Amino acid sequence: MKKLLFIALVLFGSCKKEDSGDTAAPIISSVTTTTDRTTGISSGSLSEWVQIKGLHLATTQTVRFNTLEVSAGDFYATDTSVTVQIPGEIADSLTNKVTVITKYGQADYDFTVEIPAPAITSFDPAVGDAGAVVNIAGNWFQNLESVKIGTLTAEIVSSTDTTIQIKVPDGFTPGYLYITTSTGGTTKSANPFGMSYAVYDDAANADWWFGPWSADVTTGSTEQVRRGSNSIKVQYTGGYGGFQCGSWVDVTSYQGIRLSMYGGSGTKGMQVKLYINGVSGTGVILTLSEGTWTDYSVPFSALGNPTNLSILVIQEFSNNNSLIYIDDLGLF
Repeated sequence: MKKLLFIALVLFGSCKKEDSGDTAAPIISSVTTTTDRTTGISSGSLSEWVQIKGLHLATTQTVRFNTLEVSAGDFYATDTSVTVQIPGEIADSLTNKVTVITKYGQADYDFTVEIPAPAITSFDPAVGDAGAVVNIAGNWFQNLESVKIGTLTAEIVSSTDTTIQIKVPDGFTPGYLYITTSTGGTTKSANPFGMSYAVYDDAANADWWFGPWSADVTTGSTEQVRRGSNSIKVQYTGGYGGFQCGSWVDVTSYQGIRLSMYGGSGTKGMQVKLYINGVSGTGVILTLSEGTWTDYSVPFSALGNPTNLSILVIQEFSNNNSLIYIDDLGLF
């Protein structure tokens, strides 16, 4: 008898709760982080967990940040809060709103999702002529608006969230890449594209002399090539050996030196030092990458702001008989 009475009370209580269910439209009063649930925030990062505070939220069916909808299984709702992760993607358009739709209505609240600026991790090739296709790798390329080399706009051949393919425009001059998205703004590449003056561009500049110490040099090697058919092979035969080349160039109209280097076997973490105008001049340390090409750009501001360039030296700086290859050496 007692068991039957317990079941009846449970059933009666359940029906009573359903009959008195909250049918009011939702209200959002604030958004907080999940670690500090008392302080309101007006913005959040991609993939960050937040808690939407308010009233009448228990029947939440849909949560949107901008125009991106959160999957139904990825939020937890109670009468006074919805715990949810901001989507990791970037919306096609920004409303700067978080929206909660329940069984009985909709509530919007001013909330900005912090969109990262486009990130450029690499581009290949690093040097090329007008019409060449350049592959750019990175992230946050959604809502792409333009890609420029210097001040010239490049044709966008294709793009995804992490890759862009462009065609080098006619009349371009070497310069940095600028990627602009409508949601993340503009980013400048760490290295410039192209060379304004070539010291080595598949062949040695005839106006320059080339010579090593404690190193064997081949200026037409085909073993490892960054671009074209040839590169400079430098096999250091003694620690702190050097590759050097020289001419006389007024550099007041150039920004710096660019080059690509490939580290041979055993060069991981090894270093070389780039000097100008003799080993007593200003230099910068460059770290090699074993088994791959790395592009470097060294501004003249890091080399003492010279007005002319007479000698360029790449000295082994780890006391190691390293093998390196050099390509696309010149000024930008």
